[in-house]
Amino acid sequence: MSSRELKHSINQAFKTVVHHTQSAEWLYLYDDSTTHYTYLETYHNERNSLLIYNRLKIENAHYCVDGGLIPYGQEIYGHNFRKRCDSLLVTDHFLFIIELKMNIDPNSSDKTKWGDFAIALQQIEQFYHYLHSIIPDFQDKCKGLRIVPFIGIKLPPNLNKKTNTQRWNEIVTFSTATHLKIRFGEELDPLNI
Repeated sequence: MSSRELKHSINQAFKTVVHHTQSAEWLYLYDDSTTHYTYLETYHNERNSLLIYNRLKIENAHYCVDGGLIPYGQEIYGHNFRKRCDSLLVTDHFLFIIELKMNIDPNSSDKTKWGDFAIALQQIEQFYHYLHSIIPDFQDKCKGLRIVPFIGIKLPPNLNKKTNTQRWNEIVTFSTATHLKIRFGEELDPLNI
């Protein structure tokens, strides 16, 4: 199977086409709160963008999930799913399931930012399970691709098992439910995953 077959399956399942493809060396993914859409651009903007390194200049197929594949404001989709991620990014070697939490101020002492991290885990997990339910033979269509759940966040959480057991338990629960390892940060570099 190839990324082409996965993209075709996504297009069929959602009766859509790829929102945008880019193959520039530097890509920026951002969530526009006015249009409720995520965009993949080749230029840095003033918004809180996730920087994606694309040194090999491979094609990246971007799907806006929240506001695109799933209409904005739709409370329930599929079989009683409620949460969904922001974007899917399909390359020749990866399927990235991305939730953006880039608006969290890294200098804030506000403890609710960690709640946003937990919500991001739930959003990615539910949409991952939804992909399994809507695309026949999803795992087979992803053969040869590495599935990477990714949270775009400016301040990586404290994941020390001894000092932050709650966050660690949330990540373990996510990994147990999906069999995937969560990645996070303000930059996404496929060559270092």
